[in-house]
Amino acid sequence: MLEIIRGKPKPDYKMLWLNAYDNALRRCMEPEGQKAENYQRVIFAGVKYMRSTYREYQAHKNIADEVKGRQTHLECIAMHMAMLTPRQFMRLFPVTKEYDGARWGCKDYFSVMEYMRTLDWDKPIGGPETLFSFLWEYQNSDTSEFLVDWMMVIESIMHLHGEDGPMDKLIDSMGLTRYYMEKDEATGQEYLLNSDTGKTAPVRKSIPRYLKLVQ
Repeated sequence: MLEIIRGKPKPDYKMLWLNAYDNALRRCMEPEGQKAENYQRVIFAGVKYMRSTYREYQAHKNIADEVKGRQTHLECIAMHMAMLTPRQFMRLFPVTKEYDGARWGCKDYFSVMEYMRTLDWDKPIGGPETLFSFLWEYQNSDTSEFLVDWMMVIESIMHLHGEDGPMDKLIDSMGLTRYYMEKDEATGQEYLLNSDTGKTAPVRKSIPRYLKLVQ
């Protein structure tokens, strides 16, 4: 006799991290809430929440209110990050244990630790520019995605003001062509737009391997 086993519903991690982030912010606003452990709660829950909503945000990254709202969250988290010392930061987000960076010409545990040895481990990381440099040199999947998110929001903010973003300027300096992902609101079809020629190419979604074309 067959028996159906009902699995447990998957937790809504986005809401769990949002609640944790909100609660941590509330603690910081209390009269005696300005403590390092509360800052760390804001940072950890905030980074996790932003990561859990990144894909969802991509569908709304051209909407001004969505971009500005995300910018507010990112800057709030970054402000709290700047108050941490490198020692506290590394305890919160351990360096990724990858050791073959020299072989592939990329960051790894050794290069990060070499950079960390140049810092005062018990001095706060500091303002936005210092924090940006720190995150750029650091290696952790959560903080790396946070940095990419932060950079993309800056790019979107500048685009909304009709300006070129940092990535646009880098592409132009390398003599490359810019391509933009656009969407036909009437049909839902996504396409790539060549900024030099104005030509477009439809984006075709990959077909799962378990589906086969019937002749």
